[in-house]
Amino acid sequence: MKNMEKCECLLTEIDNMRKYMYVIIERGVSLTDDEMVEISQRLDSLLNDYNKLIHNENVQVA
Repeated sequence: MKNMEKCECLLTEIDNMRKYMYVIIERGVSLTDDEMVEISQRLDSLLNDYNKLIHNENVQVA
């Protein structure tokens, strides 16, 4: 159950980061801008954490 709560939290944070990324893209921020790079790295980290959590959950269930 705790992993499910973690998953939901990660998914919410991932969704928020994606929305923020779209907002700054609409503002015309370059993909190589420091702000965009930072967001991309954070999003990548969140997605990795989510994938690890899901993989571990699937391994435990199997």
